[in-house]
Amino acid sequence: MDLQNIVGLLSDARTLRSGVIRSAPESASVAQHDLKITDEHFGTRRPIQRLVHCVDLWTVVASEQIYGLSVLLSDGTATFPVFPLLRSVIEHCAWIAWVLDQQATIRERAARAALSALRSKELAYEAACNMAGKPTPNELKESLNRLRSEVANEFGTLSTSPLCIDDIQMPSPTSVIDFAGAQLLGTAKPWRGFYGYLCGTANHPSLNADEFFDLTNPSDPHAFIPNDLLHLLLRDCMVPYVNSLDNLCVYMGWGTSDIESYRQRLDIILPGP
Repeated sequence: MDLQNIVGLLSDARTLRSGVIRSAPESASVAQHDLKITDEHFGTRRPIQRLVHCVDLWTVVASEQIYGLSVLLSDGTATFPVFPLLRSVIEHCAWIAWVLDQQATIRERAARAALSALRSKELAYEAACNMAGKPTPNELKESLNRLRSEVANEFGTLSTSPLCIDDIQMPSPTSVIDFAGAQLLGTAKPWRGFYGYLCGTANHPSLNADEFFDLTNPSDPHAFIPNDLLHLLLRDCMVPYVNSLDNLCVYMGWGTSDIESYRQRLDIILPGP
């Protein structure tokens, strides 16, 4: 396993994203078409602007986490933290696929982004109600209510319990993983298994971590991840990330040649089965 090249590949994921992102969609892009249509039918471009903001933010979060993977592997003193980072990258890529779904209508894509934004505000408010500091619950409640009013005016409908626009509800994480696995990798089942493994190993207290630690040797608390497993985990994380970035660029009308070059490099350094 060529760790040096793997670390370089992971660290360059952030550089790749910053190199392909532009400040606005191209005039002939799907995004520009969606903006025009929503302006005509909704009276505002905000629903698609919100969608672009969601996907832009989620790609930068994923790229930052992949860079974090490179730091962990380069340092070598702690490897087990790769698991929660891998899980988070997978989740962000899955939600990008769901929001940016090109098989959906413009209204459906815009509604999915609006639901995502609303749920984010709801979770922030719920957390603030049990925490001290800023922003205060009242401030977040006001922000949530403003967004609810905006979305209701844009779509002409909004249910808050359950959170729903038209007949579109916030999906469960597993259903989004299934959807994204089929779209980004061509099949849902292996990705669902990969995600379930990461959930059980990375975030939920379980005995999955037993295989990585030698509890009979307290003087060596470090995790050991076999090279073949690490290879599999990293590739199953990087392929969706590259595909997500590619889908964003195609939607916005930006060039993808750098992404294709990176994909070829990925296939050489972390080849598939």
